[in-house]
Amino acid sequence: KLTASRLEDDNDVIYVDIPSIDDYDEIWDLYYDAFDNINDGGTIYLSAGNYSDANGYNFGKRVAVIGLEKENVIFNVLYGEVLKIGNDGYPEHFLQIFKNITFSAPLQLSGDLLFEDCIFTNSNISANSIMPYEFEDTFVYNFTNCIFKDSTFDDSLISIYKFGQINFNNCIFENIAANSIVSN
Repeated sequence: KLTASRLEDDNDVIYVDIPSIDDYDEIWDLYYDAFDNINDGGTIYLSAGNYSDANGYNFGKRVAVIGLEKENVIFNVLYGEVLKIGNDGYPEHFLQIFKNITFSAPLQLSGDLLFEDCIFTNSNISANSIMPYEFEDTFVYNFTNCIFKDSTFDDSLISIYKFGQINFNNCIFENIAANSIVSN
């Protein structure tokens, strides 16, 4: 299996730890290496597994990350850290898409993000936007067909900086104990 030594121009589609593919030129061991080396506009496919190496921002890439088994592709972190997804507050708009993934960790989001058919369990979410001097241009967070479940928080499920935008489309909220779903 491969690590980050692949040629950069070959990385439009990357498979991570998918045992049913016999072509080892196409399989990578670690999500972090795949995400770090995927080309702008590329797609990463994830097999079932716990991805505790999913932490880290990615700068300036449009990427789709697709889990092959929603309930069994789990993003978590070690030692109670926060899972960081997005572009770390840089003002560029590079849409990153996450589909068919279960998130089981506190999340810090930054950048234009689309979560589709994902599960968020015991995950409070902090969503950043561009700094106030850029208020006319803000990050958008879209959640489509997502399930938010089994979470208890003193404040809100999702907190967003003043100028961010959060959209829910056909989402389900079950067993959530919080003062609100979204606060800023």
